[in-house]
Amino acid sequence: MRERVEQTGLGRTTQVVSPKLDTPVVHALADHWWPSTHTFPLPVGEVTITPLDFFMITGIPFSRRPISLTPSIQMKSIGEISDLLGFKVTSSVILLTILKKEWDNRVIDDNSPEELLDQAAWSFLLYLVSIVLFCEGQGRTNTFLACFFENFEETESFEWGGSAYAHFLKMLDRIAFGAPGRIDCAYVLWVWCYGVLGIHAPCLPNEAAPYIPRATRWGKAGCSFIDELQVRLQLNDLTVNWVHWQYYDEEQIDDPDD
Repeated sequence: MRERVEQTGLGRTTQVVSPKLDTPVVHALADHWWPSTHTFPLPVGEVTITPLDFFMITGIPFSRRPISLTPSIQMKSIGEISDLLGFKVTSSVILLTILKKEWDNRVIDDNSPEELLDQAAWSFLLYLVSIVLFCEGQGRTNTFLACFFENFEETESFEWGGSAYAHFLKMLDRIAFGAPGRIDCAYVLWVWCYGVLGIHAPCLPNEAAPYIPRATRWGKAGCSFIDELQVRLQLNDLTVNWVHWQYYDEEQIDDPDD
């Protein structure tokens, strides 16, 4: 099944382990967010989480084909979606707990039928993108997203990075405007804060972790015991000498597995 996931280009995303929610960083940075420019106005100037930052932190590839529920996908029946996922679904929306539970007790190995391996991979990929890329904070997902994985090799050509990045910016905008809820991909905020802004890092990063995604360097770090006021003071006192303007190694970006 691993080979199927790797064919989609989303293999690195499986390594992302989000640490416990770093609430002080999330709140402090969200309050600095300016929706009209998608930037953080800070003492060093306007800075932002760029598409490169998003890719480096999440490992989610940017490509060319838009992720859109086209008429051909929308015309698929619930029965066809059930065949993809390997169990009966009753609507276009499913709770992630149910999706996970359906496969928790099934035994899958290299000797399993090809159809079962395909279904396991499709269900896993649906669960993965729903919790890492497009989580809505309500623990559910659209089952028709599974259609984008039907051909494993073609999956990589879809714009997962751009779609997830746009979704992330939209969530930041909502929080900035005072809408209740959580910020999807919130770990991106504090990993970027730790690495690029150089503040509030709870400990030294795991240098043995893969270069991409950068989130793996902090996945088990947990949160430091610093309150939100201290984070805000550090952001307000930020200087140009403190920011890591060239945080990424260009050679490592070109060949991250080297």
